[in-house]
Order: sequence, then structure tokens, then C-alpha cells
Amino acid sequence: MNYQVYLDLEVLKEQKKFTLAADSRGCLQSTLSRRLLAEEVALECTLFDRKTHELTFAGKLYLKYGVKLEQIRKELSEFVGDETRAEDAIDFRSFSYIYEIFQTGNITNAAENLYISQPALTQYLNSLERNLGKKLLNRHRGRCEFTDEGARYLTIVEAARKIDRGFKTELDTHLRRTSHKIRIALSRQTGSLMISRVLSTFLEEFPHIQIDITEADTDRARELLLKDQVDMAILVVPGLSGGTLRYSKIYREELKLITPMNLEKRYPGSVRLEDLDGERFILQQEFTAVQHIVSAALRQHNCTPDVICRINLFRAMVNMVASGAGIALLPEHALLDYGKDFHVVSLEPPIYYYLVYAVQDVKRCSEAMKRLMELLKDQQ
Repeated sequence: MNYQVYLDLEVLKEQKKFTLAADSRGCLQSTLSRRLLAEEVALECTLFDRKTHELTFAGKLYLKYGVKLEQIRKELSEFVGDETRAEDAIDFRSFSYIYEIFQTGNITNAAENLYISQPALTQYLNSLERNLGKKLLNRHRGRCEFTDEGARYLTIVEAARKIDRGFKTELDTHLRRTSHKIRIALSRQTGSLMISRVLSTFLEEFPHIQIDITEADTDRARELLLKDQVDMAILVVPGLSGGTLRYSKIYREELKLITPMNLEKRYPGSVRLEDLDGERFILQQEFTAVQHIVSAALRQHNCTPDVICRINLFRAMVNMVASGAGIALLPEHALLDYGKDFHVVSLEPPIYYYLVYAVQDVKRCSEAMKRLMELLKDQQ
């Protein structure tokens, strides 16, 4: 949204004509007209009907959410101590830049996600701090920490972004009548667990969106995304290079060795994979993403397991280890809810995998999709 456009529409609602509205706003008619047209182009809809001289549905919706921006203006006025500067500070580009820095923790990664150069983002941030008269961030060795004033500004940013998301979602729902479904391909265990953590929060904000989940292995999920048969894929991968797809990290996790309790003395601390050669292993099926990573690590470290069973369910693998059937390599999160009837050992060197999400084109994503991606990033 654009606060100045909201003010323009308020006046146009009453004055009906651009000439009168421009006089009332204290600007040139061409300025008001260009500002409104630019917003209409960005939203791909008409806000003011030039023939009837009336606000369209989208224009009325803009006013509805624009009223909520008045609270943002009041908070910014208190923050900067100046009414005029507060109006200028309602800048959703600044809001998105600051929020991305908050999400990533550093300017380099934020610039990459925003598709701008790091020097350009740094320059923009410096300009923003000058205009606000506030220091928002402390930068040290590539990391960014928000100052107390930066944290206060971030609270205002999040409130403004929520208003903007609400407007664009309602516009999509009632005007465009687009499909209100997000199609996600993910792994049965790791991906399903992650989506369950964010789904309730997401549906509170977007109650009309349907989530359509396809459980698939990583290769199949990637294929579905590339064929545009799903909107997002949540994948388990060994690294962050996605080839034609761009991966966004949700988290990195360590694979742990779990053994029966009677092997605790044999493996009291960190263990090398080479030392597990010939041990009785319980493994997942080869087509699973985690097993791809496990198999590669076993080959790399010259460890030939005595495979006694292959089964895909983490819980079943844990139960079999606890009963003394063999040992297994499992993601750390898979052990949290399964009791303590087994021994957990770190590997040396450790083996990691990444849980990531991928979309074909961020610029094509709806506001609901963008919010879902933000919630997934928050799990880092």
C-alpha cells in the first residue's frame, strides 16, 4: 500500500474530480494522477473509475485498510517526533528491507533475497537511518543486531506489513477470485512436521486458504515444482545449491547415531563412521532423502553396514533400536518425542542435512504464499 495514495483516494471520494482533488491535496493534478496510476498498475486493478468518478470496489477496500495506516502514522510520529516526517516514513519498501534484514540477520543475505546489491541495500539503510534520525542496527562482522530503537521500529514495520497483507489478500479473494489453494509437495516425515508447526498461525491470518499437501520424496517433489504442479516444495537436501531451483534454508540439522542402551559403553562419546563398519544397521528405504545423505556418508567413510532392516518410519526405527535390534542414523528432531530408551551419540565429523523450501518464482507468489515463506523462515 501507499499512504499518499490512501490520502488521494480519500479526497477523490469527496471531490470526484482530479483537478479538485489535486488542489485539496496541494499538488499538481499530474502528480496525483501518476501516483494513482502507478499504484493501479502495481495492483493490476482500478481504484478510481474515471468515467463514473467513483471509487471502485478495490478503491473502497484501499480506504478500509488505509484507515488502519493512521495508527501506523501516529506510532511513527511518536517515533521520529515529527508529523510530516512520519507521513514520509510510511514506506513499504523500507519496511520490506528492514524485515528481510531481521529475517536473515545480515545485509548480504537480505540483499540477495531482495534481488538488489549489498552496497545498494547498505546505502538505503544509511539513508533511512538519517531520515528517521535513529540508529536502527549495529553491524559487526557481517551480523546485524537491532538497537532498542530498531526493535521499536521493527514492531511498527510488522504491524504495517500485516495491514498490507490483509488488504492484498482480501483484494485477491473478492476481486480477482483466484484459486485459494496453496499446493505443497513435502517429505512424509520431516516436511510434514515442519508444515504442522506453522499451519495454525498461517490459517489464523488466511482462513480462506486451502493447503493441498502431496507427500513425495525429494526428487519427486522437485519434479512436481518444476512442472508447476505444486506451488512450493519442502525438501531435505545435503546442501543449499539447488541447480535450477533456488533453495531457502529453513534449518540445518545434525544426524545422530542412536544405539541400544547396552552399547553405551562401546560408544560413550563421539564416534567415527569408519568405526561402525560391519555394525547391524536399521536404515530407511533408498528413495528417501535422509537415506540418500546417510548412504553417501557411509560410502565416503568406508563404512559397510550389516543392514538388518529397511523401514521408513522414524518411530519404528527408534523402537527397533530400543529393543536391541541394531543401530540407526536419524535426524535430531526425530528423537525428541520418542522416550529415552536408547543411547544418542554424535558423529565425528558431524553429518548435516538441510531442510529447505523452494518456489519457482518469488515475484509470482501471492501474499499468502509470501507469508507462509516468512513463517517457515522463522523456524531457523
